[in-house]
Amino acid sequence: MPQALVDFALVDVEADLVPRERIRHHLPQRFEFEMVERVCHLDKDAGIIVATRAWNEEDWWAKGHFPGRPLVPGVLMTEAAAQVATVLWKETAELEGITIGFGGLEKVRFRGQVTPPATMYFVAKRDKVGSKMASFPTQAFVDGRIVFEGTILGVSI
Repeated sequence: MPQALVDFALVDVEADLVPRERIRHHLPQRFEFEMVERVCHLDKDAGIIVATRAWNEEDWWAKGHFPGRPLVPGVLMTEAAAQVATVLWKETAELEGITIGFGGLEKVRFRGQVTPPATMYFVAKRDKVGSKMASFPTQAFVDGRIVFEGTILGVSI
């Protein structure tokens, strides 16, 4: 099992550190594609963020993604991780007015099924950051176990 990117003993999972308006300022996604609900940990010096996304059986995808036994789609986990990484990049760099897009994915693994209702805790860590591209190892946890990991590549567009 991979090592966690953050020590959750140091994270106040009930904290709300970045106002919703600021998250929306950083991310252009709206409606069903707003994946970052709350930032509960942000260490700008270490370059680590933890943010949450709660899923429920009423979410738009749940009725059709394995009817009767909904599973959170891996593509939505990946999108959520990318949005969390974007918030971290924008909170720790001078990127005002710049949109961040997907540049790629590396070493993505799904390590568990996520069934609603569930709250996922997404962790992103700053790795290599340039002016046009950055990479962020990411993980997602449910009930203290890793269910997703991968490196998100972001590009300024």
